[in-house]
Amino acid sequence: MKRMLTVVLTALASTLVVSAAAVPASALVLPPFVVVTAADAGAGSLRDAIVQANANPGPDTIEFNIQGGGVQVITLASNLPSITDAVKIRGYTQPGAAQAGPGTPAALRIVLNASNVAFGIDLRADHSLIAGLVIRSAAGPVAGAPCANDGLCVAGANNVIRGNHIGVGYAGMNPLGNNGGGIEVEGDGNTIGGPAPEDRNVISANLDNGIDISGTANLVQGNLIGTDAAGAAPLGNDTGVEITGDGNTVVANVISGNVFDGVKVDNLASTNVIEGNLIGTDVTGLAPIGNGGDGVNIDSGGDNRVGGFTTGAGNVISANGGDGVRLDSNGHRVEGNLIGLGVDGATPLGNAGHGVLVHGDAHVIGGLTKESRNVISANGGAGVFLETNADEIQVLGNAIGTDATLTANRGNGASGVLANGSGNTIGSTVPNAAPNVIAYNNGDGVTVQVPLGSSSNALARNAIYANTGLGIDLNPNGVTANDAMDADAGANGLQNYPIVNSATTVAGVTTVNWRLNSLASSQFRVEFFASGACDGSGHGEGRIFLGEAVVTTTAAGNISGNTPTAVPAAVGQLVVATATLLTGAAALDATSEFSACVAVV
Repeated sequence: MKRMLTVVLTALASTLVVSAAAVPASALVLPPFVVVTAADAGAGSLRDAIVQANANPGPDTIEFNIQGGGVQVITLASNLPSITDAVKIRGYTQPGAAQAGPGTPAALRIVLNASNVAFGIDLRADHSLIAGLVIRSAAGPVAGAPCANDGLCVAGANNVIRGNHIGVGYAGMNPLGNNGGGIEVEGDGNTIGGPAPEDRNVISANLDNGIDISGTANLVQGNLIGTDAAGAAPLGNDTGVEITGDGNTVVANVISGNVFDGVKVDNLASTNVIEGNLIGTDVTGLAPIGNGGDGVNIDSGGDNRVGGFTTGAGNVISANGGDGVRLDSNGHRVEGNLIGLGVDGATPLGNAGHGVLVHGDAHVIGGLTKESRNVISANGGAGVFLETNADEIQVLGNAIGTDATLTANRGNGASGVLANGSGNTIGSTVPNAAPNVIAYNNGDGVTVQVPLGSSSNALARNAIYANTGLGIDLNPNGVTANDAMDADAGANGLQNYPIVNSATTVAGVTTVNWRLNSLASSQFRVEFFASGACDGSGHGEGRIFLGEAVVTTTAAGNISGNTPTAVPAAVGQLVVATATLLTGAAALDATSEFSACVAVV
């Protein structure tokens, strides 16, 4: 007997229904459900298409062909059905719609006006697509709603949301925000946006977060979050992106103009990556559209990363009303970013607060290679502020107060590094590691202050010069005089500095004669630097690292040396030295201020 194929077509919905016994399901190719009316309900409506797609197992497509030209507004009278089966909703199929291009906003023609309902679209299925829609003004009753007043709720997994305007009008220029968030991502493995211009969502003017991510392993890429569709003017959400799940990636977005933070990570969220974004600038990266709070605020969790050392991984985090980056909890990494400058690494766009404000323990700011360097400059406060409870922080290889070429003055408004905590390391003893360059700041190069008691913060091989205050200032009150056997207490134990007696350069070798009185029978690392000028106190800053000596004091606390340096200093340059107490296994402990200057002869 021949198999019988039964086909039923409806003119409005263009639906193909095939008898189950006809052919294997895997062999069927179904035509789309076509929306042909802007009516809220009835045959050919979006509501009807979602109902039919939910009822038809397997992936379906919903397209649009509403006659009459221009923008078509579907005003929802009640919540749309939740999407429970895989579907592609393709708003760009509406005549007149066009995807975004390089420098060209999208032209959207299908608008969901959700002002009478609790949400725009509730996506509960997996492997679905929402593209080319305007979803705005959700403000209706919220009782029983899964995503109260959100434009779009994504509760399923492995979905793609691309090319939409959420919270703004069809041209992406007018604020028509949802009373909740723009997109709430509860599921895993979803993609919001993408790498191409046509993937870009504009997610702005929503009263809650632009994007709220509680799921894991989601990707947010290439979107405009908090600006208009041109990326040129603010249309802020509450917070741009808030992350409460693990392992999510936020990459290559413009996240600017939001009322509070650009990106916030909290609720113990860990292993998230924030890289390659413009946070606080326009789409060019050269003009300010600051977020009202911090650029990036990592409030809790661990092992989150801001930036990276590969090409394009660094963020521009500038012109924000709070700090550039704020770190709490433990173990985060900040590397490869421009914090307070434009994307050119030169234009000053300082954050109003500190460049990086650090709480908690064991964070790494920068790295040992040039590629890991943060440029932290032109900010209103300190370049890096290590708060009282910030311990075991590593500040490595950054440019703090210069432009990206390390040549121009882009000083921060206070000290380059302000350290209130203990057990922190500024710089590295690793051979050939990139040094911190700390210059031109309107305060000390490095200030170490402790509200109560003592601290131990170590400095090693930094290039510190041309700052308004001292190169290094302990208990910030100007040069702290040495005392016999270092009996006093305070910031870094008020570690005594060495006395440089002389510095001579003969046949290309510089030899420094020096002495130190400090703690008895203790090991110290003495570092030598050259500079072109002393500060007004007669003490130096240290621009060029010359070399070091590791020594142990006598029972009377004395040690002296005649040390040839690895790098020569020219005649007429000024040599200074620091002393750093070492503890078990020669670990760096507490560093002194710079010594008085001595000219090389």
